Order: sequence, then structure tokens, then C-alpha cells
Amino acid sequence: MKNRNSGFTLIELIIVIVILGLLSVTAAPKFLNIQDDTVKSVLKAVDGSLNSAMPLVFGKALMENSDKEREAKVDGVDIRYGYPLATETGIESIMNIDLDEDGNGDFSYVETVLLDKDGALGLSKSIVIYHNEKVKSDNCFIAYTQADANNPANTRLELSGC
Repeated sequence: MKNRNSGFTLIELIIVIVILGLLSVTAAPKFLNIQDDTVKSVLKAVDGSLNSAMPLVFGKALMENSDKEREAKVDGVDIRYGYPLATETGIESIMNIDLDEDGNGDFSYVETVLLDKDGALGLSKSIVIYHNEKVKSDNCFIAYTQADANNPANTRLELSGC
């Protein structure tokens, strides 16, 4: 009687396992980029919340006839022309997030002031909000520009560097 072994040898199994291991190490990070997807999702959620809160504050300012005032306060929120100021306290007062300039909160931020053509301060002020998983040089942020006499407040979501 002939002894027929049908199956794989131990060496063949080890080679297949090594090849699968190498493939998973090189290919898996490209398909499973979970951390960056999480950062994008969080920034999209914050942007959505901010865009939902802005009209609510404006509506309250409108009811109190504060929508045309350069500076006012509505329900504890500092506003300019009916919209929240582009400051740490302005954003934190309408949303439940922790902004910290040094990166110790949920999000870090940078406040900017644009100059007019004559170099005068205060034409437009913005706050740029970053997720703490990203550095401030990445194109991964939300920019909130406060309202001025001619334009309502607006946001810009940048996710190209996430």
C-alpha cells in the first residue's frame, strides 16, 4: 500500500503566512486610514454645529433688535452684527467645545485679523480651529469669519491636509 500525503508542507505554510504578513503591513494602512477619517468627521461635525448655531444666535439678535449693532451681547454671547465674535469665548459660548491656544483643549485655534487696503486693523476677524491631532501648518481646519457691516459671518472647512 502506497502512503499518499495530500496537503501542504510546513515550509509552504510558513511561506504563505510570511507573504500575507508582508501584504498586510504594506497594504492595510492605505485601506484603513482610520485616524485621519476620524479627524475629518470630527471637523465636519464641529463645522455643522457652528453653521447651525450661527443662525440661532442671529435669530435671537434679530428678536432683540441687536442684529445691526456693531457690538452687543445676546444671552451671554458677544455678537457683532448679530453673529458671534470670532474669539475663543465667542465660539465656546455657542458650542460645547474646549478651545485652547496651546493645544491643551479639544481643539487649538489661531485668531487672525485682516487689514484693509490702508493697513488699518479690524476689517475682518477670523478664528481658525484645528483638531489637536493635526498641526497648525496642515490644511485641516475650520475658519470662522465674523460678520461685518456688509457681510454675515461664514465658515470655511478645509480638509485637504487631513
